[in-house]
Amino acid sequence: SHGPLWVAEHLWFDDVEAAERLKLRWRFYQDYRVSWAASLADYHGSIYDRGHMAPSGDQPDPTARAETYATTNIIPQTAALNENKWAHIEQHVRDLTEKEGELYVVTGPDFGRAPVELLGPDRVYVPARVWKAVYSPGSNRAGAYVCDNVQQRPYCKRESVQDLTQQTGVDPFPQVVASVKARAWLLP
Repeated sequence: SHGPLWVAEHLWFDDVEAAERLKLRWRFYQDYRVSWAASLADYHGSIYDRGHMAPSGDQPDPTARAETYATTNIIPQTAALNENKWAHIEQHVRDLTEKEGELYVVTGPDFGRAPVELLGPDRVYVPARVWKAVYSPGSNRAGAYVCDNVQQRPYCKRESVQDLTQQTGVDPFPQVVASVKARAWLLP
């Protein structure tokens, strides 16, 4: 796919507060540590944004924030989704971290439909949907956001982790009991 299949974060209240105070800006860069990474040329002149999977706004220090700008942490995301609904979901998760104290968050693309659209000279896979699963160990609840990655009016919904796993084949929380994953936490 030339991008991440999923990314995982363990968010703490203190780290979210530190991330909010970090005001530096970074630039996207090609991650040469792996041979499969997309290049910046793949996105040049594209209708797609470079969408972070681990949000830069979650990262509490300059090194962690800089790493989120590597091409190994980005996927093609429509501007309509990335700059609006997805940005709100990322902020909701940060707000929820402040309420819950800590969260486990796993985010990924879902290529779902065939044929998969390809982007740029490296033929980067464009996901049909993007998802974010959230688990609170304090309240033992889990849920997921799933958003269509479309140009006009992307649609996002909340669902159970069990449903997400059935649709994507990815179990973001393999150690969480099935009964918790079956109940959809009504995320903000």
